[in-house]
Amino acid sequence: MNIQLWKRKNYKKDKYNLYIRFRVNQNSATVESLNIWEWINPKNQLEEDHNKDVETACHEIIRRTKDDYENGRISLKKFNKKKILLKEAISKYLNSTNETPILNFINKYDENIFSIDIKDINNEKLNEIRNKIEIDINENKTKGTTATKYWNDFKSLLIALNKKNLCKYPNVSGIKHFHKKKKALQFTDKEIDKIKSALTAKNKEIIEAFLITCSSGINLSIIENLKWENIKINDKNHHYIEYTDNIKKYVFPLSEESHKILLKRKSNKPYLFDLKKINKSKAFKNILRITKISSHKKYNDGVHTFLDKLYRKTQNIYLVSAILGYNSIKKTKEKFPYMNENDILLKELHISSKGIGTKNYYNKIFKKGKLITHKKDTL
Repeated sequence: MNIQLWKRKNYKKDKYNLYIRFRVNQNSATVESLNIWEWINPKNQLEEDHNKDVETACHEIIRRTKDDYENGRISLKKFNKKKILLKEAISKYLNSTNETPILNFINKYDENIFSIDIKDINNEKLNEIRNKIEIDINENKTKGTTATKYWNDFKSLLIALNKKNLCKYPNVSGIKHFHKKKKALQFTDKEIDKIKSALTAKNKEIIEAFLITCSSGINLSIIENLKWENIKINDKNHHYIEYTDNIKKYVFPLSEESHKILLKRKSNKPYLFDLKKINKSKAFKNILRITKISSHKKYNDGVHTFLDKLYRKTQNIYLVSAILGYNSIKKTKEKFPYMNENDILLKELHISSKGIGTKNYYNKIFKKGKLITHKKDTL
């Protein structure tokens, strides 16, 4: 063991705080404060005398400490810190309850992760794990979204341990992968009729909510929070939904079908639907199973169904974006590639998009480069 004097500048940087450092090996050391200090740049004789007295005291402290160690009066065990495993550190210092699935995921890429000292987890090791995960994503052995979630959660655990000075900060990048955009699915009229026919007292809440989603475009996260006071009526006696969350204000047209459903449901309860206590995803999957509809479809594909019908009727991508609550049509075009901002203009001009730019369309209104109504000046 190497016993040394160690100095650190104070906050004002005019003094050195003095410590004794016990270095067991290149990677392991501990320090103890001597509770004394010395001037960095003595300005007078008094400060110089102070530094000389401190120097003498430090030499004596180090001499005695070395003598105590060599004669067995100081145990080496005092300076050998106990090995702390990663899982033990998380359980002991973070009181986390959901670390098991995270560590099980990471363990697939490093089988020794449970048995190594928390101090041995460094950026080089983390980058090795991250590279293995990205290879699996590229080879479709694991989902990119799942891997990204677990990786970020794992880094969060290490950051929390770093704040307690138990490990190094995980200064590594996130998982890189190309996110595959899912195609927006719709329900056919026949499928919606099947779901209507499956209505029972048990699944009434979820099915009637879904029918309103299909006919008015209100997604599930909003529909479960709607109250009767959110239903408004305009000057033309048309009903609509007005809803505001912490970020945006939404307005949804209330179709005739939706209005009929809500009239039957009218009650003194504040909410339109009692959905908060229901496992909505499980309930809707069960309905799809009963009606033998593709399990790839989700509840909120009912929103896509409404928007698809609305667009085919109006050709207005801006109206679709407004109902979705988007700030621009860019996101809408990514979700629905067949929607185009020019379609509304063509509809207003009563022009078929198939005829534009073709020779036949050109010949209908032009002759020899001139409009067919043009008459040559005979004067």
